[in-house]
Amino acid sequence: MLTVSSYPNYRHAAAIGQAWLDSQPGDVILIEFQASDYSGEFRTGPGEFAAHSVWLVIRNAVLNNRIVVEAGGNGNCNTEAQGNIDWWWNNWEGRNGPAGAIIVGAGTKDTNHARWTGTPVSVVGSAYGKHVDVQGWGTGVVTLGGNGDAWPSEGNPAFGDPDQKYTKTFGGTSAAAAQVAAACACLQSLSERILCRRLTPSEMREVLVENSQGLSSGAALTWYAPVGHDHLPPAFPDLYAAIEYLQGMPSNCAANFRRGDVNNDGILNIADAVTILGYLFGGQEAPPCMEAADVHDDGQVNIADGVDLLGYFFSGGEPPSAPFPDCGPLPPQSSNLGCFESICAQ
Repeated sequence: MLTVSSYPNYRHAAAIGQAWLDSQPGDVILIEFQASDYSGEFRTGPGEFAAHSVWLVIRNAVLNNRIVVEAGGNGNCNTEAQGNIDWWWNNWEGRNGPAGAIIVGAGTKDTNHARWTGTPVSVVGSAYGKHVDVQGWGTGVVTLGGNGDAWPSEGNPAFGDPDQKYTKTFGGTSAAAAQVAAACACLQSLSERILCRRLTPSEMREVLVENSQGLSSGAALTWYAPVGHDHLPPAFPDLYAAIEYLQGMPSNCAANFRRGDVNNDGILNIADAVTILGYLFGGQEAPPCMEAADVHDDGQVNIADGVDLLGYFFSGGEPPSAPFPDCGPLPPQSSNLGCFESICAQ
């Protein structure tokens, strides 16, 4: 994950472009700055409203399969209104459309997931309206860094150590966007294992939006623009539901494999057990077919798989679970650990 933040004289478009160049397709880019609408009021919204160059580089990053997560801004910005974001509207909504980033709003820390507002309420609060895709907590967040106001207190042995400071002043859409970006990174890792591929930006948005915790009717109304609504409020992602959802998405995994053939050479021998142990304890790369390494099909790869495989070779232990000894498909009841490559598919 790469993060783009805001500092004086920061060249936002160049920074996002560099993050794009430094990343790989499917990587997550987190944008942690907001844009002013130049109206003289504190009406900040998503960073892509700052300039066409920012919108353009985000758009190109998304078209090149980077997952861009963008803070919605803390200026109580209605992303649908033309009156207070004229420049944004003309250059974004009216002509170009969204750049394709996942725009994140800030919600309350309770299970209602209503829109977060600050002080004064009229100008401080999460962006809202139909262009806000998902939400995270905007308050009650504790994170590393800052001035150490959350921990440690004076007298604690860790007091004064900059590497052990925690703050509770990080909030709003910046905190919410960081949470959503972390969720995206988790889902991308699981997609690699379950689907043997990475999710595209549109798929990531789909997984987040379609698998969310419900909002009460009162909480939902806090997210709608006053002009009315024909859209759902921003989703609060439910990772447990999202993982289940991934199971039904198109997969690039090998259709057939042979359990126990961990190094994928078509031969079962001691080298397969060594491959498991090397992966677990020797810093070696993951096997090309994790399902083949799950010797007894219990949904995990651990030392027992290597030991049991050695037991099968040398002391008459139980053979690997199906498919074995011939190649075959993943049994319906199995946990899908992924199988990027298998000699069985050749």
